Amino acid sequence: MRLKLFHVINLVTLCSVVQSKLTLKQVVILNRHSLRTPLSKNLNQVSPKVWPKWTDKPGYLTAKGSRLAGYMGTYFAAWLKKEGVLPTKCPTEDDLYVYSNTMERTLSSAQSFIEKGFPNCKIEVHHININIPDPLFTPIIHNTSAAFREDALDEMQDVLNTVHLNQAYDAISTILDYKNSRFCKVDKKCDLVRDKNRKNITPGHKPGLAGPLKICNEVIDAFLMQNYEGFPTKDVAWGQLADASAWQTVMTLNRAYHNVTYNTSLVAKDVSEPLVKYISNIFLKDDNKPKVTLLVGHDANLYTVFRTLGVKAYTLQKQNEITPVGSAVVFQKWRDDEAKKAYLKIDYVYQSTDQLRHSTILSLETPPMVKTLELKKCKIDKNGLCSWEDFQKFLTNLLYELRNELVHLIVNDYIYVDDALITLRKTPFDIEIIIPYHFPLESRPDTMEHLLQTMWSDAYRRKTCPKKVEPESHSEGGLFGDDSEAQLRQRVKESSVEVIQEESVHTIIPEEFIQSNIIQKHERFRKVMELKRLHAKEVKRDIKLGLLPDPFRERPLFEDENNKMYERKRNIRQKINEVYLKEMEREKTRLIVYKKDNQIDDITDHVRAWFREWFYGYGFFPTYPYEVEGGTIMVIRGAYPTIQEKVIEDEKYLAATKGKTKEMLNAEKKQAKADALLKAQAAKEQEKKEAEALFKLRCSPLSDPGYQIQTSGVTGQVIEALQKYRASWSIYDTLPPDQSADTIYGFMKPFLTEDLMSHMHAECRLYVDELMKLDLKLLIKAHQQMYKAVGWKYPKLRPRPKPRVPPVPKPLKIKDDLLQGLEEVFDLGIITKPKSKLKEIYGDYNYAAYDFNLRDPDAKFPSPGYADVRRRLKLSCVFGSGIEPGATRNKAVMILGPVRNGKSFLVDAVAGEMNAVKIDITPEVFSAVVDKPLKVLPQVFIAARVFQPSVIYMRNIERVFCKKVQPQDKYLNATQLKTLLPKLVKQIVPEDKVIFIATCSDPFVAQAKPLVSMFSEIILVPRTDYASLRSFFYYKFQGIRSMPRDYCVQALAQVLQGYGFGAVIELYDKVMTADRIVRLNITPLSPAEFLQPLFEMEIESISLEDYQEYVNFFIQNSPLSKERAEFETINVYRAVVYKKLAKDKKK
Repeated sequence: MRLKLFHVINLVTLCSVVQSKLTLKQVVILNRHSLRTPLSKNLNQVSPKVWPKWTDKPGYLTAKGSRLAGYMGTYFAAWLKKEGVLPTKCPTEDDLYVYSNTMERTLSSAQSFIEKGFPNCKIEVHHININIPDPLFTPIIHNTSAAFREDALDEMQDVLNTVHLNQAYDAISTILDYKNSRFCKVDKKCDLVRDKNRKNITPGHKPGLAGPLKICNEVIDAFLMQNYEGFPTKDVAWGQLADASAWQTVMTLNRAYHNVTYNTSLVAKDVSEPLVKYISNIFLKDDNKPKVTLLVGHDANLYTVFRTLGVKAYTLQKQNEITPVGSAVVFQKWRDDEAKKAYLKIDYVYQSTDQLRHSTILSLETPPMVKTLELKKCKIDKNGLCSWEDFQKFLTNLLYELRNELVHLIVNDYIYVDDALITLRKTPFDIEIIIPYHFPLESRPDTMEHLLQTMWSDAYRRKTCPKKVEPESHSEGGLFGDDSEAQLRQRVKESSVEVIQEESVHTIIPEEFIQSNIIQKHERFRKVMELKRLHAKEVKRDIKLGLLPDPFRERPLFEDENNKMYERKRNIRQKINEVYLKEMEREKTRLIVYKKDNQIDDITDHVRAWFREWFYGYGFFPTYPYEVEGGTIMVIRGAYPTIQEKVIEDEKYLAATKGKTKEMLNAEKKQAKADALLKAQAAKEQEKKEAEALFKLRCSPLSDPGYQIQTSGVTGQVIEALQKYRASWSIYDTLPPDQSADTIYGFMKPFLTEDLMSHMHAECRLYVDELMKLDLKLLIKAHQQMYKAVGWKYPKLRPRPKPRVPPVPKPLKIKDDLLQGLEEVFDLGIITKPKSKLKEIYGDYNYAAYDFNLRDPDAKFPSPGYADVRRRLKLSCVFGSGIEPGATRNKAVMILGPVRNGKSFLVDAVAGEMNAVKIDITPEVFSAVVDKPLKVLPQVFIAARVFQPSVIYMRNIERVFCKKVQPQDKYLNATQLKTLLPKLVKQIVPEDKVIFIATCSDPFVAQAKPLVSMFSEIILVPRTDYASLRSFFYYKFQGIRSMPRDYCVQALAQVLQGYGFGAVIELYDKVMTADRIVRLNITPLSPAEFLQPLFEMEIESISLEDYQEYVNFFIQNSPLSKERAEFETINVYRAVVYKKLAKDKKK
């Protein structure tokens, strides 16, 4: 398996540049069929000359082509066996898998490859039904949208516009004597240069190109096959392509044709999608099976795959074509076992023109030609190797890019992925967004965490502080009075000794017997313990040696490894931050000492020069910039109006006010406002008309424009940020961890110095601006005196409009009086810190929802699964709380669902995931207990802000907005919070990591409008289904060691459908007690054991009809309610059109 270098007359084989420590693990060979007869049946129409005769049918493999394919098979077999990828004996399908297109030339090529390379071996050439084209290899268009067709045609036209083929057209016209051909005489198209090329993109067909370029490609293909077949030189193009320069001239037409048809980005990606997926699936598997895959296709497959993968442009030595017959692109996976790294190498193996024409036998001593290829997104080293990880990432990203839009227009809160995941052999869990571990680590400063613990301990001390009372006498106490624990033990010991002595008064036992008996017991005990310790050591030794499996070994979990990684990164960040602060303080001190005075002088000179510029250029001094605008920093940034702009502004103002009174000016302002309102109203009406027109178009599938792809507004920012990051921090990848902080600071020092200088400049400018404002007042006063001295009146200048001051939230200052006000909140015991996590929410995704959503015209919207809800909680509550910059901010979220459906646990899971404190303001523990709840409620929100991240929680919020308070609920005083609670929620600052989450079990008794308007988002908890219950019981039982690994939970999941998760968890705890778990080895668990406790709980499952009421409430109050109604109307009209089309089709 060690690689060697073969020196053969400037030829380099596949392994020539690979280092000896690498081993070949996996190979995929994409092979073009071997030599065939010309494809075109119109050759006699394009030239009056006599064409050489072929014995085989058009497009069939020739006898020589079969031999050439066998030579390639012999060479590849020898190379693969030498590298140890294939065994010396006959390979199995795990070793070698052969798949071919159904065309005769591809099947024959594959068969010849196998028969010569692996003689006497029964290796099957796999293919589908030979009567139909294989979609894997057939280069047809898959995208049916009109937008794709237009863009693809534009790309083809762009390629046509860039090629210059007049010389090549003239050469072909001369060779063919085209002016005397039947095409010229009949169709009157005699000039290949002036005739137009006609493009065609039709779904289900190959990309089409008709006209002179296609004619020339068919002719050149015939010339190439004649040359490869070994026809006499006088018969190859009638002897007019005898030298290399003539071939190069006409081959530009061949390359241009393939570039136009198959080498544009849109067409190539669409056509090659099935084949790229197939190759990607082979490489994305971890088992390296099959070791060698041979795919036999066509030159169109090579062109499109090269374009899709981003292969850089290349040229082939001693060959006129770019993809000659019998050539193969070889994807190789190499492994460095010492460095534990994998690499990709792509070689293009082909036979030169002479090797094809003269039928050169190939071997390791006389190899074919080899060209190393490079991907644009996978840079190669001097040995032609690129990182396998980069290649895998590229393939994964490419598959998602190749997929069509996941959803064209789905009116649903939940978006489901399509079978791109199936292609990747992944589940939605594999692409789930992982909550970074630095959230709980860094969500709250250490000082605030300490303060929170102190407040809790103080509240606990106030609640449980013992009262000082006088000790009672022993005679008035209980059995032992107020004796201490030691005294109680002594009393028990003495009473026991007395009882034993009384019972053994009449029994006399020799003292020697008692002593010897005790010694024997001790010796036996020691021996038993020594044997146990010895056995334990032997077991540990065998486990370490691998002789015994470790029953208690825990496998590394992804979450734990993820946490360790973030822990390491956090430590590195802390070290970098410490060095950064230390060095930054030192640099700041140095700059203040040496640069601050110079900064003040420079700023002062700059402002005075600015004053002079305005005085001599405008005649008056400028209005000093406002502090809100940044002061004179506006002048440096160029944001302050120039003198020319000020003059133009004054002229416009004079022209607008000349000869007009104040009343007329005010009337114009009013008219301008009215015109602006009319313009905005007209724009709204135009949008409304466009929406109505789009609605009408969508009502018919024949006129539906389809989904309009939206342009991302942040893509450019992301790319720019990544480029800056890589440019600044690429050095970090090469630094050892123990030197990262010092080295990074040394690298960053120029940037930090510049940043400090800018901050110091801003600070100095604040002081200078205050002084220069006084100077400006003195200058203006002196200017007024000058006017007065010459008898002129100083003009009244219009001041610049003062900009609005943006509201800045006041920082929360934590003082003793603030903490004292929060003591009442802590004394209520409503502040807790849940430890649950989102991973404890068991359930599955609703995989069928995607197919239901895409039905046309009867789209359905089934309820989501619990895994979908878990994902929504992560995005809407965890990220939406403000803990993740860039996420959509939600101030309030309502969790809607039936009673005892696990809604409160979902809130605990969100709080635990955020490492947040949960403040419970449920009426039972808040408004019913507090004397003045309206006074304490603001303190709750202050406490949430102080100890953020925080979750303010209320259970059954419908009682706050209920239409009529029930008598049994009047003591709760919940309706008192109706006005104040929404105001406080609205006042939550977006920068604070605070979110209000409420549950709602009976929304029908509440006033819907004020209830719904309070929340940014509503999440509907699904009815418990079979998949979610099965997942719950499966993971619960898997956590018990004595439970069988294959225990059937299907019966429980089937029976308990519709019961809320709260009831299911309570039922599980009643049955799976500690005693029952201990007895599992003796008495296996039966699903029937859950029935009796379920009957005793006297609860009923929620029916589909009852749950539908929650669904209806959710839809009616959803932002998608209007769009959902329009969608249903569209579906009704589309159904009618489909029925009509079906009837017409039958006719």
